[in-house]
Amino acid sequence: MAVLILKMDKLIFRCTRTGMNVQIHIPDAAPTVDPDIYESVTCPACTRIHLVSRTTGRMLGDNEKQNVVRGEKPSN
Repeated sequence: MAVLILKMDKLIFRCTRTGMNVQIHIPDAAPTVDPDIYESVTCPACTRIHLVSRTTGRMLGDNEKQNVVRGEKPSN
């Protein structure tokens, strides 16, 4: 019997519709340092799809500079 263990990364971002800080878990993928690669995620706060950068935690089209670190809460 084969057991598959998936590693999950924690990512925190700010939902643009609700203004809430949202924490999601996404499957761990090959590490990338390119901030221009976005992943579609379903937001638990507004139930819509957002495009979020795994590297920076910023959403596509987000003009506000956010200090988001993977696995940590943003400092406000």
